Amino acid sequence: MAELHIKEKREFVRATLTTQIRVKTISRQEFEEAKQMPAGVPEPDSKALGPDADPAMADLKRWLVRIDEKLDLLLDKVGQSHSAAHDECLGRARNISGAGVGLVLKTRLPVGQLVLVSITVPGFSIGTLQAYGEVVRVTALGDSSDETFETSIKFLIISEKEREKLIGYAFCQRRREIRGAREENGAPGEFPQ
Repeated sequence: MAELHIKEKREFVRATLTTQIRVKTISRQEFEEAKQMPAGVPEPDSKALGPDADPAMADLKRWLVRIDEKLDLLLDKVGQSHSAAHDECLGRARNISGAGVGLVLKTRLPVGQLVLVSITVPGFSIGTLQAYGEVVRVTALGDSSDETFETSIKFLIISEKEREKLIGYAFCQRRREIRGAREENGAPGEFPQ
């Protein structure tokens, strides 16, 4: 029981992340279909590759999984974005943890809406994490002339490997923030008060 509690705490460590995020609304049926598929990028079957298989070939097969989604991301990065569907919006991430992501959108999504998020995170294949989630909180920011919404999304489908990478990223970022605060206060060996 104590081990589960510690794991849950690790999952909720948040790190600042300022990057573009793509949010696509999905239906309950699409979500149910996604639950049937393995989360993350599957490892290639070593028996299918053969005993003399080149390790680079395994990496290539891993990379080619979900190639259509990756091509869309590449096109976005070079500025030739495909026309976004009506159910897709771009936002700016604020923070991330193994449990979810906080972001700012110009579109108000209803609480409970199921989504597929694509986030650029250092250390992920092509720098991108994809996860299915649910909108759990929406707060209006600014005045009525500049409607933006702080939105919190809880991850529902994410591979354990990707969740662990996010937790590692969050801890690394938190360590950097603590070091920066120590140096800013002029006491490199002490925590800020």
